Amino acid sequence: MPRVGGGVRGYVKVPLVNKRGAETGPAKSRPADSWCCKMLVAFVGVTSTAVLILFSTGAVTTERVLQRSSDVDGQSPPPASSAVVVRQTPPGTVAELPSTMTQRAVAPGLRPCPTKGAVTVQVAGRLGNQMWQYATTWATARKTGLEPFVPRSLRRTLDKIFRDLSVPPVEVISHCHVNWTNSVKSPYDWKKRPGQNVFLPIYPFYETFVLQWVDELRRVFTFHDELLQASHDTLRSIGNSSGATTYVGVHVRRTDYGHHLWIRGREHLASSKFFLDAMAYFKAKYRDDVVFVVTSDDPIWCQQNLAKGSSDVFIAGGSGLSTPEKDLALMAACNHSILDYGTFGCWGAILANGETIVYNLSVSVETSMIAAKLIPNWRVMD
Repeated sequence: MPRVGGGVRGYVKVPLVNKRGAETGPAKSRPADSWCCKMLVAFVGVTSTAVLILFSTGAVTTERVLQRSSDVDGQSPPPASSAVVVRQTPPGTVAELPSTMTQRAVAPGLRPCPTKGAVTVQVAGRLGNQMWQYATTWATARKTGLEPFVPRSLRRTLDKIFRDLSVPPVEVISHCHVNWTNSVKSPYDWKKRPGQNVFLPIYPFYETFVLQWVDELRRVFTFHDELLQASHDTLRSIGNSSGATTYVGVHVRRTDYGHHLWIRGREHLASSKFFLDAMAYFKAKYRDDVVFVVTSDDPIWCQQNLAKGSSDVFIAGGSGLSTPEKDLALMAACNHSILDYGTFGCWGAILANGETIVYNLSVSVETSMIAAKLIPNWRVMD
C-alpha cells in the first residue's frame, strides 16, 4: 500500500445512498482521505457533539452568581462582572451524592463540598446594599444550617472595610456541583422545601428576618482599626472645638434618590425642615452638649440648609476627601443618628446603636421604615 505524506493511506467502505438516505447499491471501498470520507467523519463529529450537548444541559451547577450593577444605594457602583464560572452537568448529580464529592482530595484554597446544602446571593448595588446581601446570606445560613458563600467581588468590597468576615467567597467550592437551578430564593421558601439550596436574589433584604440578629450583626461588621482610629480622631477634633460630648450622625441622601422615591411611591426628598426638627429634638434633650456630624452625597446643600449660621453642625467630607467607608465609620462612631432613607444611612444608624430618628415615608417597604418598627430606640418623624 503506497505511503502518502509519511502515513499509511487507509480505505473505508462507503455505502451508495440516494438523496433520501436509502442505499442504492453495495458499499465501495474509498480512500480514507477522500472528500466523501471526510464529509462522513465531519457529519459523525457534529452529530456526536449535538448529542453530547443534548445530554449535558441538565442543571446549572455551582457556580454562577451573576453580578449586576444597580444605582440604588448611596456610593459609586462597582463594575459589573461575573463572579464565577458556569458549568453544565446532568441533573441530580450532586444533590443526591454529596458524600462522594467530599471524599475527593481538595486542592489548596478550596473547601470540601457542602454536605447539607449551601446558600449564596447575587450581588448588585453599592455599599449599603452589599452589606444587606452579606447579612441576609449570613442570617439564612444561621437559620437553616446551610453553608453560606458570597461572590468574591462582594468579599473584596467588604474586606477593605470590615475585619474577620466569616462567610467565604463562593469560588472556594468552584470544584463542587451544587445545584442552584432547582434552589429556592428565600429562607421562607426553604422552610417549605428544606432539602433545597438557597440562591438569594439581588436585593434580598428580608429586614424582619435579618434584624432578629441585629446585635450579632453589629459584631459581624467590625471596622478595621485604621477606620476606627480615623473616625475617633474626627469626633475628638469636633468635640475639642465645640465642647460637646454627644455626637449625632446625620445622613442626608439627595442626588440620586429623588427619582427612586418618586417611582416607588410618588414621594419627594426630605426637606430641611425634617433635619432641623430632628436636630431640635436632640438639642432639647442634651442642651448644649450635642453636636451634629453630617454625611451626605450633597455637602453643598447641607452647608446651605443645615449648617448656615450654626456652630454645632459639622459637614463631613466638605473638602471632597471623604469616602463611603470613612462616612460609614464616622456615622457608626456617633452616639445617635438622624437619617432620611437608603440602606447606607440605615447601616450607619444600626452600627451606631443609639437613638435614631427616621424620616416618615408612605412607602412602608422602605428599609429605614421597616427597621424603625423593629429596632428599639428607633422612631419616625415627619
